[in-house]
Amino acid sequence: MTAIAFTNPDDDQYIETEELLRTVLTPFSKELHVLRGSSEEQFKSYIDLLKEYKTKDLMLISHDAIPTPGTLKLLTNTSDKSTRTLVGRLTRESIPDISVSRNFVENDESLEMNGVRSGMLIVSEEDIEQLKTTPMSIFKDRTGNSGVSPFDFIFQTLVQESTVSIVDGRDFVISRYLTIKDKREHFESHVMNGDEEALLRKAAVKDWDNLWTSIAVSPWTQYVAFGFSKRSITPNQVTICSFALTLFAATAFALNNFWLNVAGAILVQLSFGADCIDGQLARMTGKFSRLGAWLDWMSDRIKELLLVVGLGIGSVTAGNSWDMSFAVLMIFVLRSAVNESFEMHRSHSVPNDSVQSQPLGFIGLERKVKNFITLPYGNRMGLISICIIVFDADMTLRILFLWSAFAATYQLLGRTLRGGGAKTVNTGILRDDGPITKWLLDRLPKVYGELSVFAFISIFLLLWLLTNKWILALLAVIGLCIASFPLVSRSIWLGPVFTCVAEFAVFWSALLVTDEKYHWIFISVLLLSGISRVIISTGLRFQRLSAHHSKRFSWEERSALMLVTFLIWPPLSSLVGLLLLIKMKKNLRLQISALHLPQ
Repeated sequence: MTAIAFTNPDDDQYIETEELLRTVLTPFSKELHVLRGSSEEQFKSYIDLLKEYKTKDLMLISHDAIPTPGTLKLLTNTSDKSTRTLVGRLTRESIPDISVSRNFVENDESLEMNGVRSGMLIVSEEDIEQLKTTPMSIFKDRTGNSGVSPFDFIFQTLVQESTVSIVDGRDFVISRYLTIKDKREHFESHVMNGDEEALLRKAAVKDWDNLWTSIAVSPWTQYVAFGFSKRSITPNQVTICSFALTLFAATAFALNNFWLNVAGAILVQLSFGADCIDGQLARMTGKFSRLGAWLDWMSDRIKELLLVVGLGIGSVTAGNSWDMSFAVLMIFVLRSAVNESFEMHRSHSVPNDSVQSQPLGFIGLERKVKNFITLPYGNRMGLISICIIVFDADMTLRILFLWSAFAATYQLLGRTLRGGGAKTVNTGILRDDGPITKWLLDRLPKVYGELSVFAFISIFLLLWLLTNKWILALLAVIGLCIASFPLVSRSIWLGPVFTCVAEFAVFWSALLVTDEKYHWIFISVLLLSGISRVIISTGLRFQRLSAHHSKRFSWEERSALMLVTFLIWPPLSSLVGLLLLIKMKKNLRLQISALHLPQ
């Protein structure tokens, strides 16, 4: 990385400033240019340097900035490689001088100042090319005799003409001093005493994490992650270890023994701790990769499905049915489908009128309460560990089902209402429709996201022919009516969710009317279907992976094959699981190959 530092034209202590900068920047920058003279002279020198610029990374430092090893690590060790700046949080002593909203610097003077600029900026390769063309005349016109420094001019230009993301300064003291004396005093009071090591550990921990993570996990994982950062351990290795621990935990739950349940609960927490450590380790070391992000996200979704199956086997071993584990599996997969579709629907259409008025990183009580109610991933892991020790597998599943069902309903209603102001983006790529549904949707353009009539007719016929439970048949008819109702634009994101509901309704219907000795088959197929959806949705989160969208075994094909094989002979339904495994293998191979392509 190359660094360009601007100096105060009124300060003649250039040598001391340069010595201090070189001492701090040596581990981060191969080349340092300290510009001297008037503001115009420094800007001209800066443009000349840009024209000869060869490397990709460029750091700009204001004349009043105080880079420290800790703040430089925060700014450089991030997965965000766009143009970015370090921003400090407000304190009683600080004076806000920057407006931040949704992790970006806002270009609106009417907005409330809610952060402190650090005077450090890393410019992306694309923006460097744009800055090269900035003529001296524009600098003179915009600054005049106002005394605006070249750094402030460049910063404001990037905010106006590009996008500047922020890196949260967390608990680091971010101040800007004009004299070298003040800068040295800052170093002596905040750097030389070793406080930055502890601050870096804390900065690696997400401060928007859920309750269980904040109380029971993050207090110790930050130390483990910091120890790993001193060795050759990679975040991906920790992610794989976390997945293996979950497999052991699920196996322990399946064996239905009190002490094994206790061991399984401990393994769940170790697995979840490792899941936190991989992210903290990446933030401490800057070892980010698309493969690592893909692996981490996908494994989290799959691990909780495996734990539910392990609990289900333990519950059946104790003499209970598969029904509750089946229901919890469906709830977990449906929640994931809702989250993925809604996030994609809203990702590029959220209006820019909500400004963060609190200090950076501040999480209000309302958001904390909502986070607790909705039972996020970390809280689910904590709930499983506590319940499996206090109760048994069956009661653990019942508690998971009741809380998750309430949380899913709460989220679905809230997101349906909030979706009204959003513009429609293409959530259709999350759908895994088959030929029949595609044919229907092509000829019924006004019915944007409805379930295929095929699915509900199949469900109705299955229930009508194979059972005398007329209530279930009635529910299928009601479902058919609901499916025929056109979705307006604000609800179009529910289309992928409906396809998930249709498929699971077929599986659930088969489970209800078949002998219990075959229920494990339908649980297995449901698990594989859920994993398949996770793999596809995770792939779509990353570049170049949407091109493999067609490599699917559609929900329609799965449902139809399930019905046909079930009617012939229930155990034959395992063929659906086999085909899912084959398709999953192909998708995984394609995704891993795509992840290794240049970005």
